[in-house]
Amino acid sequence: MESHVRRADSPYRLQRIRDISGNDLANVEDRLNLQVVTRVWTDRAGRTRLMPR
Repeated sequence: MESHVRRADSPYRLQRIRDISGNDLANVEDRLNLQVVTRVWTDRAGRTRLMPR
């Protein structure tokens, strides 16, 4: 599954992630937490992994 995101949409999407999750993507620990949660959610949902192991 491919995701096509226009460059102009990136700042909006990043801001939405901040607003919804309450995490600061400039913070390394917050980014790691989001990455782990996304991987667990993806694995549990039985969908294609976002990142190779």
